Amino acid sequence: MYTKRQREWADEAEVRQSVKSLKITDDDGPGTPPPLLRRESSDLEKYLEQPRRSSTKPGKKRRSILAKPKCCSECEAMLHTVVQGSGSTSYSRRFYIASALKSLHRVCPLCRLLLSVLHGSDGLVLEQILAYEDPTFNRADIMHGDVSTNVDDKVTITLQTLLRNPPATRRQPLASSRLAVVFDIKYRTNAIRGASAEKRSVGEDLAIFLCPGPPPSPNLPPPHISDDPRLDCNRKFELFHRWLWTDLGDRNPDSRRSRPTRLLDIIRDGYVQIVEGDTVMQNSDSQLSETTAPDYVALSHRWGASQHLTTTLSTIGEFREGISIERLPQTFKDAVFITNQLGFRYIWIDALCIIQDSFEDWQTESEKMGDIFKDAAVTLAVHCARDDSEGFLSDALAAPLAIECSIKGHTVGVCRPPSLELDVTNSRLSRRGWVLQERFLSTRTLHFTPGRVYFETTSKVLTEEGPLSVAPEASSHRRRYLDSRPTFFSPSASPQLRATFGLGVNGDVERGLEALQVTPLEWLDLVEMYSHCGLTKDKDKLMAISGMARKIHSQTHSHWCAGIWSDRLSEGLLWLPENTALSPPEQPRAPSWSWAAWDGAIQYPLSLRGPRFHSRCTFLSLNPPNHGGGEAGITWLNGLGCLTVRGRLVSLKDHRLGEAIQLGPGPPRKGPVTQGSADLPRLGLQHFVHAHRICAGTKNHTAGWIAFDSDEKSFLTGDNPSTPSPNSPARDMQPCFLILGTFGKALYLGIFIAVKKEEPHVYQRIGFGQMAHSAVLGVLPLMKMEVQPLPNEFFADWNLTTITLA
Repeated sequence: MYTKRQREWADEAEVRQSVKSLKITDDDGPGTPPPLLRRESSDLEKYLEQPRRSSTKPGKKRRSILAKPKCCSECEAMLHTVVQGSGSTSYSRRFYIASALKSLHRVCPLCRLLLSVLHGSDGLVLEQILAYEDPTFNRADIMHGDVSTNVDDKVTITLQTLLRNPPATRRQPLASSRLAVVFDIKYRTNAIRGASAEKRSVGEDLAIFLCPGPPPSPNLPPPHISDDPRLDCNRKFELFHRWLWTDLGDRNPDSRRSRPTRLLDIIRDGYVQIVEGDTVMQNSDSQLSETTAPDYVALSHRWGASQHLTTTLSTIGEFREGISIERLPQTFKDAVFITNQLGFRYIWIDALCIIQDSFEDWQTESEKMGDIFKDAAVTLAVHCARDDSEGFLSDALAAPLAIECSIKGHTVGVCRPPSLELDVTNSRLSRRGWVLQERFLSTRTLHFTPGRVYFETTSKVLTEEGPLSVAPEASSHRRRYLDSRPTFFSPSASPQLRATFGLGVNGDVERGLEALQVTPLEWLDLVEMYSHCGLTKDKDKLMAISGMARKIHSQTHSHWCAGIWSDRLSEGLLWLPENTALSPPEQPRAPSWSWAAWDGAIQYPLSLRGPRFHSRCTFLSLNPPNHGGGEAGITWLNGLGCLTVRGRLVSLKDHRLGEAIQLGPGPPRKGPVTQGSADLPRLGLQHFVHAHRICAGTKNHTAGWIAFDSDEKSFLTGDNPSTPSPNSPARDMQPCFLILGTFGKALYLGIFIAVKKEEPHVYQRIGFGQMAHSAVLGVLPLMKMEVQPLPNEFFADWNLTTITLA
């Protein structure tokens, strides 16, 4: 005898057929959910009205959904002029960045919002502006004429605002009025005499609307803006409910999906229980094949410090019998509720589906983590909860935070439009190391952020205001190397990387159909993002992305070299620190040449993405530790080991370490390295880095620069203890510079290496850097002469050296 709940699961096949018969496209506006999947809206309201657990300390207020602080007089005048004028009325004001950063943004909420626009989603613009106050960047001896270090004397910022009223379309039925905000930034040219001004523009369209409420007076006409477009909780739930099942209706029914080892079954009222994945069938429908993997939901969340409920060797027997939902922390309760409301029976939660005190079980399940998220029907990503005790539904289904101002008696609201970069990529959840592969391998994800829900698949991102475009903006402020990159980096904006994961356009697994022969350069972007993430156990640095790596390995058959791919060896080795120095972990976990050997954020030069970059280093073999190298080797290295390559070496025997410098974006400055020259062209970087000049000859000619991986700088000062014995063939090659790639005529990029003290025939990486054209050729430095091309035999095989790196 089936219960009422069991009959719902038995009808799932009919549900799927009804969904596939619906012809709903992305162009349609929000509508009713598919038949047979409707849930009573009162269920959602009743659930949200229940008392909710929270880890918030007594006396500490939770997030306010609608803030009403007072705006400054300048912002009120700006809104009044724009809103009460005609459609083409604009407002211009000078924006003093220094004073705003130090005081104004703490008082006026709209100024604070404008500053966040100026900062940008990646922070590049504000970083360059504030660098003018950095002593290293703005020393008096590198400036001409005016030597002021006041940032407002160096940078002119003009704010332009304009009201736009886009018409509603089928793709964006809830389109609201937009307050177009554009910052025109101009750097003063006193850094280099005669240099042209550096100009940049940063902008964003803010949502502006008329807040609900009675009119103050019939004699006061309302502003020329749209009504409040924000959805209530029920309409928001109906919208993402429909997104999911429309996308599931397009799924390939023949695609193979794996089974997790364990799942949580939510069929019993008031209880969940752990069940073995091999014992469950697709939604309890006995007519389906027993080999069909069940549809399930996966949860991506922040554990936090509480860890209220986990499965252990002592509790797994009890949890197989059942767990009262009241025992679950609030985030788990919300996830179970959403799973039920979306029409699924099973959910996977790492804390409950992995035996936490069993190393063997954790090792086995961590290797399956990529497939668990890839094969889930949908992943619930919780971005608005700091730990498991807070929950996420009440915040995510509430209206987005807005700033209110009174304009002639009418209340006008201003808020940022949906931004995947700000709400998802930059969230606390996305700073967890394991979450990156959870996001990139999930075929469908519902992102729950404060005030907004995003639906991300491998081909699109949907919001309550319409789909987000992944195409680069025409007025992109990035350099020409980045003009073709998407506006945000995500699975939907990474088609080549998605193909190497074996994911098709609709999110179905298409093994081998879209496989690429080489690893896409999008992997470098992914590594940059991953380097900003944190891990509870730093030894998991490579394990936390091994799921993505194995997908690429199965498609390209490239060697996995501890975070670097053999078919992109030169590009992968050319990493350097971002802003601050890197720090070593407590225990070594990767070779010195891998970014995974260090803790801290890294970056890759912009020129690696350009078509003029040429690789100059060849992969030979990969071997485990204490191996002599040779032709034979391994194809997968996820820890310490040796890499054998063949490339051109430049001896640094007679070179010395010079003064400290700071390199990065922004206008050029006076100096042998920062200004750039024909002999040593300026390298394009996304972020600043602390480096040292390399000097040669009696006159201290500039031979290049180095950015150290650590604070060890003795190898160019004559104090290096690792000098090999006189009979060692490595004596004349230490220290040295390994050329990994060239860009244009005279830009030589590579890594600095030194012989290991314990193994005189093995090198270790010391840092990243660039060598001058003259230093590479071994001639006097060029001044203003034309750079002569390299001889044809310069990179010929007889001029190359076989090197083993560890």
